Amino acid sequence: MAAIVATLVYFPIGLALALALRIAGMSVHAWLTFGGALHAFFGLIAWWVLFFFGSCVYTACFFPWEETTKIR
Repeated sequence: MAAIVATLVYFPIGLALALALRIAGMSVHAWLTFGGALHAFFGLIAWWVLFFFGSCVYTACFFPWEETTKIR
């Protein structure tokens, strides 16, 4: 479930942030690659992993852990 949430949130937030950085005059490539430390492809993977960890917290908080179906 966390992977689905991370993937669904990744692209819209990334596009909004890229637009905001572009308007602010900052380099999207530098943001994506952590200041040039990573290749662009690995930067995309690293950002998805960061979103995944955040989604794990979200999923743990909002997942219905109690039993939802009861057999009578």
